Amino acid sequence: MGKMESALRDEIARLARKEVKTATDPLNKQIQELKAQIRKVKRATAKGAPAQSKTKLDLTASKKEVEATRIGPRWIKALRKRHKLSQGGLADLLGISMSAVCSWEYGRARPAGRNREALVALRRMRHSEFRAAIGGK
Repeated sequence: MGKMESALRDEIARLARKEVKTATDPLNKQIQELKAQIRKVKRATAKGAPAQSKTKLDLTASKKEVEATRIGPRWIKALRKRHKLSQGGLADLLGISMSAVCSWEYGRARPAGRNREALVALRRMRHSEFRAAIGGK
């Protein structure tokens, strides 16, 4: 009878874990989203800025211009350095994570869509225009 009891106990434990997991998965996703929002607010308040984007930059470019631009890791890093932005600063400006910018600069990923368009638009801006637009020096 010992094998039957242990098999039954193991099966009950497995089913209980499965039920707990299905009940807590949506909550865990919500927790991760809230933590991401908290990190964003903390970064913004640490800089003395409001949590919302403080820039009113128009980072749009024509579809033809976006398609014609070859964007690579060194290109992104040079653009960031030209505007004197950290990876976090560029990430905040584009509304993305710093790890995304890092991945672009290491060639593990490529910007697409709105982010690619914003980078092309940033490239067109002179540093003085950029600083004036974001309220910097």
